[in-house]
Amino acid sequence: MAAEEKPIADDLNPRTTPFLVGHNRAVEIFLNSYSSGRMHHAWLLAGPKGVGKATLAYHMARFLLKQGAGETAPGLFGEAAAPVPKTGPEALVLLEDDPIFTHVAMGAEGNLKVIERGLNEKTKRMRQEIIVDDVRALHNFFELTAAQEGWRIAIVDSADEMNRNAANALLKMLEEPPAKSILLLVSHAKGRLPATIRSRCQQLLLAPLDESQVHQVLKQRLPDLEEGELKTLTGLSGGVPGLAVRMALYKGMTLYKVVRELLAGKVLKTTEMHDFASRVSARGQDERYFLFLDILQSQLAARIRAEAGEGGGKRRLDCWLQLWEKVNRLRGEGEGLNMGRKQGVLLLIEVLEEAHKEASAAA
Repeated sequence: MAAEEKPIADDLNPRTTPFLVGHNRAVEIFLNSYSSGRMHHAWLLAGPKGVGKATLAYHMARFLLKQGAGETAPGLFGEAAAPVPKTGPEALVLLEDDPIFTHVAMGAEGNLKVIERGLNEKTKRMRQEIIVDDVRALHNFFELTAAQEGWRIAIVDSADEMNRNAANALLKMLEEPPAKSILLLVSHAKGRLPATIRSRCQQLLLAPLDESQVHQVLKQRLPDLEEGELKTLTGLSGGVPGLAVRMALYKGMTLYKVVRELLAGKVLKTTEMHDFASRVSARGQDERYFLFLDILQSQLAARIRAEAGEGGGKRRLDCWLQLWEKVNRLRGEGEGLNMGRKQGVLLLIEVLEEAHKEASAAA
């Protein structure tokens, strides 16, 4: 039985995810740093959206909070650390009934602060960026003394969404890190971050998971999925379990089919275009709208990789790269509410059709 649609927070919130699949190398680097007693003060978790970066960040945070609660946390300047009893992802996992897990899940952990895009008080809409006041709030947070002499930890999700002033404020903090503080920066596209920020972080690059790992995530998150749908979603995920889960929850197969047809050169009738755009951009369909954009960008990235690998010619590759730029620009305009979402979807369909014509002519 396919999963019913439900609020995104119920199934995809990394704050409440109790398990961690894959990313063994990143976990190993983090645990080695902890065990050495010389924990880096800032960590940049970079990789594709939906690959598990925020989930790993929360696991890292809970692990450090647990060590602090047991008065075993290492010092910032080389004090001996308590041995880590397990290796691999299991070493970071807390049981869901652990008080620290519960406090983090409820947003009630005093030694953890999460920086995300906030609400614009004037428009009553979510801001499209993290502003400088959000980052400045970290100064007061880090000045407080952590309970039981443990760590004070901040997660920025995602760091890509900081505006210039916010990034500058964060850079100043990275240059003069407070004692016993840890910053965990989640980044979907680390190239958007200033090089000065990247250079001051220990970078953990999270690659897509293999199919068996994506299969495992899907089984854990959505145990009622039929095996056939499970296999299909695993194959379409591109190693990104978050995308596969969202496709299951929000009828992503229909969106995937339309995207594939558009990339293959199908020209939609005017009525088909408007019907599809209306369904994707309808009020209350935020998740389907953003899922459509993510599927489009995922499949377009796969097309670009294929063109580059097959040596299809510079002109063809340039056509798809130009389309990538247009999609990013139109997505930003739609998310920034500079245009209606339906208008944005219609424009995306038009530029897809035009790009396919140009690519075919360049063959």
